[in-house]
Amino acid sequence: MTVEINGQVDARGVRCLESLVGDRQIKTAWYGEELQSTNTRAVDDLRRGVIDGQHLPRIYLTDLQTGGRGRQGRTWISDKQNLAFSIAFPIAPSLASNLGLQSIAVGVAIAEAIEHEFAPIKTKLKWPNDVWIDGGKFGGILIERVSSVADCMVVGVGLNVSSAPPAEEISHGAAAKSLANCLGRMVSKWEVLDAVARRLIDIQVDLEQDAQSVIQSFRQRCLLTNKTISYQHDGTKQSGLCEGIDDSGGLLVQQGAEIRTITSGEATLVRVQA
Repeated sequence: MTVEINGQVDARGVRCLESLVGDRQIKTAWYGEELQSTNTRAVDDLRRGVIDGQHLPRIYLTDLQTGGRGRQGRTWISDKQNLAFSIAFPIAPSLASNLGLQSIAVGVAIAEAIEHEFAPIKTKLKWPNDVWIDGGKFGGILIERVSSVADCMVVGVGLNVSSAPPAEEISHGAAAKSLANCLGRMVSKWEVLDAVARRLIDIQVDLEQDAQSVIQSFRQRCLLTNKTISYQHDGTKQSGLCEGIDDSGGLLVQQGAEIRTITSGEATLVRVQA
């Protein structure tokens, strides 16, 4: 079965997944009524050998994610009005040594899909893994490489389609924004899923063939460039002027006379200083 169903799921979601599989955008799909984390399910399936290369790319979707995960062990708050999914990808050999570029590419894919489908919305990308609209966080990304499957990764995406968590439920960041609120109208999360999933698949090819175009697309949307930022590094607070990203996806920060390159694994709590 190319689309595996678990529980009483939304028929519109099933049709969306069947369209993606039918158009050969993805090979297989798992869709559940409720799940703690789509990323956890995908990683577990890879580690246990439940799926292999013949099933990839494989999408994991749930109507209600109860324990979504973000970077550094943080949680991602979601409900049935919003979108939570993961895609398990094979990693191209030419990209295996630098997953930092994958984070850049995933952000670009989401941004481009949203801008194309929901004009005149304009997006910003907050390095390394946040998508912003209208001055607030719209989406988050979590990429995990599976240690027992060296040539695979899981890309987790959470998007505030029709609602956003209240401020008191958000830690370490700006207020959340939803797509529907910014557009002033209702939005189908299945329309969002279709557009974003297709671009996520296509951008893997773009990254292999013309990584510079992907990097440039990120630079055009970079929220931090030319701003004084602060971040945590080795347990201490650092600050400096952001000079954008380098060709490997690292963040360039000018501190005094030195320009440092910060990788996503080194820095946490990256913020624009007030």
